[in-house]
Amino acid sequence: MSASTQERRSIANRTACVLGAGNAAHLVAALVSALPDWQCHVFAPRKDRASQWRAGIARGGITVTGLPQPVVGVPARVSRYASEVVPGCEVILLCVPAHACDEVLRAAAPYVDQGALIGSVGGSAGVDWAIDDAMANTGRSPDSYGVFSFINLPWVCRVTTYGHTVRVMAVKSHMPLAVRPQGRFVEIASLLQGIVGSSCPLAPGGFIEVGLANICQIIHPFIMKDHFGAWRPRQREVGPPLFYQGLSPEAADRIDRASSELLAVHAALAQHLPQLHDSHVRHVGDWLDWAYGTDISDRRSLHRKFVSNRSYAGLTCPVRQTDLGWRPDFQHRYLAEDVPCNLVALRGLAEMVQVRTPTIDAVIYWAQSVLGLEMLTAGQVRGADVHRTLAPQRFGLRTIEQVVAHTRHGDRPRAAAPVEQREQLEQLEQLEQRGAA
Repeated sequence: MSASTQERRSIANRTACVLGAGNAAHLVAALVSALPDWQCHVFAPRKDRASQWRAGIARGGITVTGLPQPVVGVPARVSRYASEVVPGCEVILLCVPAHACDEVLRAAAPYVDQGALIGSVGGSAGVDWAIDDAMANTGRSPDSYGVFSFINLPWVCRVTTYGHTVRVMAVKSHMPLAVRPQGRFVEIASLLQGIVGSSCPLAPGGFIEVGLANICQIIHPFIMKDHFGAWRPRQREVGPPLFYQGLSPEAADRIDRASSELLAVHAALAQHLPQLHDSHVRHVGDWLDWAYGTDISDRRSLHRKFVSNRSYAGLTCPVRQTDLGWRPDFQHRYLAEDVPCNLVALRGLAEMVQVRTPTIDAVIYWAQSVLGLEMLTAGQVRGADVHRTLAPQRFGLRTIEQVVAHTRHGDRPRAAAPVEQREQLEQLEQLEQRGAA
């Protein structure tokens, strides 16, 4: 028996609930269910998703392929209603895109047990604030539950048969973890390591590090603008362009400048949060070297690192087909998630520490125009749609001192108005119809 198997079997009998129904949710539900002393529930809000899961599970559970040995897990309960699957769970695993987390969290929050752990498997800026906001709406204080988040998803995975099989294409050997309170780090890390099978070292910069280390916010929106910044609605597209390999040298320069702006924000924040000095925040060029290594054949410039990366070969822009041919999909997560839930959150922190971000501002202004949102207005994060972001300003955090206090003590941010569960389900269905979950 391997050491990792022994670790998994040593975990005490517990119940976890997976929130979500997409790729990561399938994998996490299978891994938890396969542990001999665990059972797993699944909250799949969209009305037909829960029944599709149950149909797949009835065929023998969820099979995970791509690991050294196949894993089969059988979730004990699947429902579109949080009241049927969240109560009694000690661990709540958020497995939805960041721009869908509000609705899922608010549906689940009323049923979370005292002392339960709630966290994100995928990682996003402001996820701790979103969790606190949802829990505050039910009258819960931050000391009545624990919070965690990985910096990124520990795996690359795709569902092959909905509700029945999921394929793992890559596993990260270690995945830094932010927790609150930090005094529970050993307990939480041991628990999550037993579930995911990867080492879970402490992310020293906490949840602020989770947001800053998300490299997608620096890559995806800028490449989308490079391809579609001059696109017009009646323009006919012959076919979807290559996303990374079609990157222009000028856009690579903008990504380079934006990454430097992020590092300037990081340095300014570290003056208030010294633990950020030891964090996993990297320049995009260094990150590409770290993440892809020998897959990159030409390192002469940032542009060449992108276009010579074998892992990016053949990947095309997110598009949808219409009667007029291919059209850019501006509601894809490259914009709909990476800008409101990450880049605008970064911009909100930059505002607090008075770091100018002209390159980042330019892509936010463009992205909000095609998304139909107003998040950045007159150089400030105070637009009409800030409530749809994960920026600190959305949660009533206006100064760096307030952010520091919340980071250290979990002081409750200002709660948003409650959303009725029926309205939440409708919102989730709209998100999933756009490919969000």
